[in-house]
Order: sequence, then structure tokens, then C-alpha cells
Amino acid sequence: MSTEEKKGLLAGLFCYVLWGCFPLYWKLLNDVNSFEIIAHRIIWCFVVTYFLR
Repeated sequence: MSTEEKKGLLAGLFCYVLWGCFPLYWKLLNDVNSFEIIAHRIIWCFVVTYFLR
């Protein structure tokens, strides 16, 4: 297995585990207003996009 294939496999496994942990995260956000969550997602997307350009 090449280095690129190993990187891809590790990235895929990480994403799979992260996706499996999301329900725990959403349970913690039960008391948070959905508008606040959307606002945070929009703001942080702008911040990350600004620094990635």
C-alpha cells in the first residue's frame, strides 16, 4: 500500500468515526436556538474561507 493510499484510508476512517460521534454533539445542543447554530456556521465559514484564500 502506497503512502497516498494510507493517507486516504486514514482520512476515510477519521471521517467515519467523526460522523459516528455527531449524534453525541447534537444531543448537547438540545437547548441552543437553531438560529444561533446557523449564525455560528455562517460566521465561521466566512472566517475559515477568508484564511484559506
